[in-house]
Amino acid sequence: MDCSPVEPVHISFVVGARNDNYGGDLLYRMQVFSDTLLAQWDRLGLNAELIVVEWNPPLDRRRLWQELSWPPRQQHGRVRFIEVPEEIHRRFPNADRMPHFEYLAKNAGIRRADGEFILATNPDLVFSEELMRFISRGGLSDECFYRTNRYDLACPVPIQLSLEEKLTFCQRNTFRVHRHQKTVKLYLHRRMIDWIKGMKNRLMNGLGQGPREEKITNMDDVHTYASGDFLLIAKDAWFELHGYPDIFTHSHIDSIMCWAAASLPLKQVVMNRPMCIYHQEHDRSAHDERPLTEFRPWKERVQEALSSGNPLIYNDEDWGLAGEELEEHVLIGSNKTNENE
Repeated sequence: MDCSPVEPVHISFVVGARNDNYGGDLLYRMQVFSDTLLAQWDRLGLNAELIVVEWNPPLDRRRLWQELSWPPRQQHGRVRFIEVPEEIHRRFPNADRMPHFEYLAKNAGIRRADGEFILATNPDLVFSEELMRFISRGGLSDECFYRTNRYDLACPVPIQLSLEEKLTFCQRNTFRVHRHQKTVKLYLHRRMIDWIKGMKNRLMNGLGQGPREEKITNMDDVHTYASGDFLLIAKDAWFELHGYPDIFTHSHIDSIMCWAAASLPLKQVVMNRPMCIYHQEHDRSAHDERPLTEFRPWKERVQEALSSGNPLIYNDEDWGLAGEELEEHVLIGSNKTNENE
């Protein structure tokens, strides 16, 4: 069965994951993520694809595509699951300390994505309606990279709610925001202030004021906070940069990728609330066991690239496991799969 989309894919959403209950209630958070995302595609008529790269899937558990529920009918978009087996995972340094190489997984998905634009993101988010409308309008530029602020949720999103109710719940239950250069806790009175600002932004957006392009003169101008959750770039630019640098550690890789985009150079566009993402809070204690990236050498390398005007390209032409034939399952609005083994 040919599962290729009839129309060109406007945007690919790429995430990495494995069925290991990372952070607690992983399947619940992923179900909220996929339910809202696919419902938004249908509501907005967005021709998109979701690529989930299952990295080093546990041998004693079912695959994510088998565990999650899918709508009986999906009018727009498709979902693809790409599997990177344990034998590939074991080739890399620190494989015994890191069961999931998030950015290697994302690179494998980016390399195989069909979208004109590719959003590297995570499978525990909810995208605001205003942000999805902006993405679906067709106004994205291949000369820009797009960032937004992440709002953390104080409590789980009730899975039984409708799409509209889920989005309203997210708007009303944030307790922390990751903005450019700072993370701010939102207490009750601050959330009220933020809600008022959000209403003002909605009115301004209705009058034609959209996301703002921000000038980059040095590293500090790049919005790197929570950048692993949202980095949207044209496919051609992802390929020119050879994806995320293949670093076999845990931290700062998302920030380095933002700086790499700025070194291409691409213009930075930052979207503020109501164009934002909501993050379902979870435990992060597993991070303590993972090796950290040595940040200082990378910072010097990035600064040199930005100063010299030479793009920061780290990987070779085989980035994203280009030479590997990976098993794929394609879902189109049903629980049936197309297996390419």
